[in-house]
Amino acid sequence: MDSDNEVDAFAALLETDDGVRTLVRYIQTPSDADADDAVNALALFSDHGTNERIARLLQDVKLVDTLLSHASLGDVEEDLHLPIWRCLAAWAHGAAPLVPALWAARSSLVQQSFALRHASLSTTSLVSATLTSLVASIGSTLQPRPDKLFCGLVDADANGFCDLLKQYYVFGGNTGLLDLIRRVLSTKAEAKALCSSGLLRLWGREWHQQHDTTFGAKWTALLSHLAEVLHPQRPILYSGSDGDSQWASAFLALALSPLKCVWMEMAPLVLDALGTATLAPVLQSHPHCHGALLWLLSKPDAIPSATTRAELEAIAIDCEMANRVALPTLEIGLALPEALAMATSLKASGNRWFSLGNHAAARQFYRLGLSTLKVAAATARQALSTPTTTTALPVGACVEVRQGDGTRWPAMVSDVDGPTRVEVIYDASGDDDTVDLSRCRLCLSFSDQSALSALQVALCMNLAKSLSHLRMVPEAIECLHFGLELAPDHLPALYLRGLLHMQTLQLKPAKDDFFRANKMAGERKDKATQVQIHKAWKRLQVLTTQRKKADKKLIKDMMAYLDTLAIDGE
Repeated sequence: MDSDNEVDAFAALLETDDGVRTLVRYIQTPSDADADDAVNALALFSDHGTNERIARLLQDVKLVDTLLSHASLGDVEEDLHLPIWRCLAAWAHGAAPLVPALWAARSSLVQQSFALRHASLSTTSLVSATLTSLVASIGSTLQPRPDKLFCGLVDADANGFCDLLKQYYVFGGNTGLLDLIRRVLSTKAEAKALCSSGLLRLWGREWHQQHDTTFGAKWTALLSHLAEVLHPQRPILYSGSDGDSQWASAFLALALSPLKCVWMEMAPLVLDALGTATLAPVLQSHPHCHGALLWLLSKPDAIPSATTRAELEAIAIDCEMANRVALPTLEIGLALPEALAMATSLKASGNRWFSLGNHAAARQFYRLGLSTLKVAAATARQALSTPTTTTALPVGACVEVRQGDGTRWPAMVSDVDGPTRVEVIYDASGDDDTVDLSRCRLCLSFSDQSALSALQVALCMNLAKSLSHLRMVPEAIECLHFGLELAPDHLPALYLRGLLHMQTLQLKPAKDDFFRANKMAGERKDKATQVQIHKAWKRLQVLTTQRKKADKKLIKDMMAYLDTLAIDGE
């Protein structure tokens, strides 16, 4: 086959079905004499595999099975090694009739990928091209397999597969691997393996450095898919329609993930992006930036450097001042019904941010809701004065009665006893009393007070949850103290405070909260809450035992140390 005429004659075999079968025989039954013929036949099939007639013929003779079982497939020293892989890569890319056979043999291809991972670049580039093209060709027909990983590509060891892809990318730079992993990744276990592999950090830094549009589209698509797999109930907050804004939305959605393997991988990428002149403004203009930074700052493992933490705190303050979350200003002078409506709206906005994982933004809205109610309640109470005559204090009026120690007890007027005295029934005890009018002060109606307290407690609960997510546990406990002063019998608040007390190793307060909560749940026949309280109680007992052991050891060590000290005068 030295002359051009001979090459043309060899290629002419493709024009007939018999000619194609002849070329197939060169591959299926090679000999030393016609080894070059097999190489040339493979080259022709690689170039013309997209021809439907030729592809159908190759499918009929099961050439795919022949090549996948060929000894040269895994032997880099064989002459047919590279021609076979070129054929497979070309067919996976554009030979539709042959794609099903290739996909059916995907396990064999993946096994060969592992076996050839240390081969030369000429081999590994063809192997990765085969896999990426095959997955792309299968496309929307890919379905998760309960018995296998990555839609059936891998039998087991998701971490090993991600490490393999990382190695192929480092040495080959095939960006199609981003599309491959996006198409086959469908479970949280696979997503965690991807995060643990370091691939996200590798791809993220490449995007930060090169800012290539084509790569950016693939990278953004992968981030979005990863966020959807990890947190299907948490929608991505898209801000802007351009490519960089879409990237920032998906990027920050992952940075807000509660999973350690995710935020540990995202933290250095966030730092890197904020240090990139082209990307930092895009990131800081997103509504999630402030929340993501505070979320990462609440994780000492994510940002261990004190200098870096100080820099991020400064950026977070700038983001908060920019008010990207559109937090309204505190309105003064609202009537109580208007304030209740405003606080309810702020609570709904806070809940939305909470559901997105942005606990910093949620905290801001809950706080503003509480402040709105506090100001409106103070204004409403200020308008109420101490009555000077019983005509201004009808039966059924809500009052606060001053006691001897200066405290005021809420009560309701039940009857009028002369011009300067009234009979009242105390809200807390139900006891009745006759008191001087001068000791009474009008207060909010029972319905207004009930609506106000209920909304305040709900905001306190949500604010405490947001604070605890940000590791601001003492502030969360203080918030629940306030809520329970308003509603001492609020079971969820009591149980949550017990959990937070236990988290901060305040074991005695935790024990008291759980005891009261369990009694309350029993009286209300709330079995579900009782089960949770009993679980928490068992954990508390374990912590108490460990604390006692630690205290005993500390006392023993201190006594041993004191025995080594000489007394004064020796």
